[in-house]
Amino acid sequence: MAKKHTHRLGVALTERSVRLVEVRGLGQSAKPGKASALEVDVTALFDDPAGFGRLLREHLEQQAYTAKHVAVGLCSRWVLPRVMSVVKTNDDATVGIVRLRIEQDFAGGQSDLVFDYQDAPEQGGQRSLLLVGVPARRIEKIIEAFAAAGLDLIALGATALDVTSGVDDGVSVVLEDDGAAVVHQAEAKATHFAPLPCGTARLAAVDAERERLASGVLRIATTAWGSTGGTVGRTQLLDAAGLNEATRAATADAIEKGFGSCTIRPADAALEAARRYGKPGTINLIDSKLALRPTRRMPGYAKWLARAAVLLLLAGGVVGYLWMDVNQKRDTLQAEYDAIEGSAERLTLVRQDTKAAAGWFDERPPVLDCLLELTHTFPTRGRIWVTSLTLDENASGVLNCRADDEETMWRYLRAMQESSALTDVALHQQNTAGRSDSDLVFEVTFTYHPPTGESH
Repeated sequence: MAKKHTHRLGVALTERSVRLVEVRGLGQSAKPGKASALEVDVTALFDDPAGFGRLLREHLEQQAYTAKHVAVGLCSRWVLPRVMSVVKTNDDATVGIVRLRIEQDFAGGQSDLVFDYQDAPEQGGQRSLLLVGVPARRIEKIIEAFAAAGLDLIALGATALDVTSGVDDGVSVVLEDDGAAVVHQAEAKATHFAPLPCGTARLAAVDAERERLASGVLRIATTAWGSTGGTVGRTQLLDAAGLNEATRAATADAIEKGFGSCTIRPADAALEAARRYGKPGTINLIDSKLALRPTRRMPGYAKWLARAAVLLLLAGGVVGYLWMDVNQKRDTLQAEYDAIEGSAERLTLVRQDTKAAAGWFDERPPVLDCLLELTHTFPTRGRIWVTSLTLDENASGVLNCRADDEETMWRYLRAMQESSALTDVALHQQNTAGRSDSDLVFEVTFTYHPPTGESH
């Protein structure tokens, strides 16, 4: 059984802040100690994890934290939720089914995205699962950043699921520093989870932002989830962004227009991330239930018996081979000589044909890898499509795209800039299009550089 770390640090990461709390104990009985917040551009850790780790270590030393093990909750903008139904079977078979479905549904499968799941209420006699996925290279950067800070990352989940664990059934709207999330609970389990764009800082002063949030919650709960047969139930507002009471009340009033009564609760995202650590069946991308497990080791005496059996088989095979070789060597050599002598001209033609076709196999056009990299940068939210792509022989390209809104355009541009294989990414033109000028047409230039060590 893995060791349970009773003294640990709970951390909630958003794009603009790091919230920390030190706890002792396990589960909901874990007692919080000192807490703090670090306002910083957290997205910098994906470009310079070591530098971000040094900054975090300085904060830990200034606040005199002593815990070395950390459980982290990620903001909703960084995770990909997915609901999946599978036949009811044992856990090993379920893992195999889910891994196969991921390979079918996502380009790159488990190699590009790391998934974990937790059970949701059964539907139609089938087992229902709520999956959460994060790009593998992002997880690597997060682990590297916390290691640079002198911390051991033991759990990695989603803040929206952390803070809604144990709340009443119904729809929960989770406010974070850089957005929001909508979670539906039934039978004390999360059935659905969806990120929702939200200018959290503007909720205090802009009525339109509150109404935009409320309409988004209503659309998700009644349209996207209503098609599955689920019911909305009670509605609650969970504030993990630390807003004042007046802003919470105004936001709840906007939500009540579509749902009726909406209760309000403050939420400590860092504390709930620490308390969810070790809870059976929950999301932990560091120790995913979908990860391939090493085979069980054999006892010592069994290893020796297996080795002895292999040696005996090898010895018997060598003896048999030598016996056959001695008896058939002369006939074999004679047959090979006759075949070579009669087929010299045919072999020469085959060699010429092979040489002519070698170019098709020795090299792969770099443009294919460039197209794959551009595909990986497409955002998972919003609608965006490519209208034209131009690549020259120097790997410089011009990409003309069309998007539903400006937020989707900037999300794609940031994804291209984060790519290690794309450089000189720049936005050159931006115009509106469509009958109501609701679409954005823009042009991006870039240069493609294959990753170091990649051959074409």
